Amino acid sequence: MLPCDNSEYCMVASEITGHCGIEAWSQNSRITLSRSPSPNATFNRTAELWPVFSHEPMVVNGEGGEFVAYFTAQPRPATCKCVNGSTSPGDCGKIEAGGVQRVREGNKDPSWMSYSTSGILGPWSTPTPLFPGYVGADTNFAPLILTNGSLLGMWRKWTGGGSRVFLATAADWRNLSTYVQHETELFPDIGTAGTEDMFLYKDNGGVYHAVFHHMYGVDSETEWWQLACGAHAFSVDGWDWTYTGVAWGNTTSKGYDASFSDGSSYHYTRLERPYLVMGSDGEISWLVNAAQYGSSSRATGADGGDAAYTLIQQVGGGL
Repeated sequence: MLPCDNSEYCMVASEITGHCGIEAWSQNSRITLSRSPSPNATFNRTAELWPVFSHEPMVVNGEGGEFVAYFTAQPRPATCKCVNGSTSPGDCGKIEAGGVQRVREGNKDPSWMSYSTSGILGPWSTPTPLFPGYVGADTNFAPLILTNGSLLGMWRKWTGGGSRVFLATAADWRNLSTYVQHETELFPDIGTAGTEDMFLYKDNGGVYHAVFHHMYGVDSETEWWQLACGAHAFSVDGWDWTYTGVAWGNTTSKGYDASFSDGSSYHYTRLERPYLVMGSDGEISWLVNAAQYGSSSRATGADGGDAAYTLIQQVGGGL
């Protein structure tokens, strides 16, 4: 979510089609644009930006005001048809076209970049593969475009030790041949499952920061997805990073408890994909997450209850 045209806020988000839940993300996800006059008002879907399958978009501004999008995508048809926003047994099947099964080939969905110089509705440039030679898990690519047009970012790979995070740099964000995937792990001391879903920003003092979905704590060896915590790291120069630990949530319990302004509260099963919205003063104003409000206790949708939506929380006193 970021300020866009006509003093509105625009949310570029993953939408799970077919009335399905988050378990169907790799079959039914598309990227849509929604708009609102305020972060705490109703967002109305405006357009589909990229069709199924496309997922985990990260949209930032270029140094010239461009809208620059990075996302995971691989053309294939939606294979799940669900009800009530959750995925149940039998909802997801394989679609065969000409005898070829077009389903996700585990952890082989590449990252792409596209940009618009004419506002967030586009037209957007033809998506270009970010790291053409890379084969592995979706990279969760998180960019920060600097005032000189260079880029500092983070990417992750999924290994036997969970999700491990690395730096990425580019001399010019437009020129994908200048992008480099650095191979030195940033946070090797993080335990089982690691961290993912990075978001980068730079504060008013010039210090670099990142927030993450933190997946190390109670039962993270077997149920990492229920560690609904956010974590923080900082760097003075963009190269040497310090992981400061949990910024929200609780590593000793599962799920996430949110309190609302009307006095009510809700226990979310999962909380991932953090995104920060800055105010006009450059300070953090809003925290945006993907939140699972269904009752499923597992990462799979075998028992249904994996319904999810976007949760927006106002931040007071910094993060």
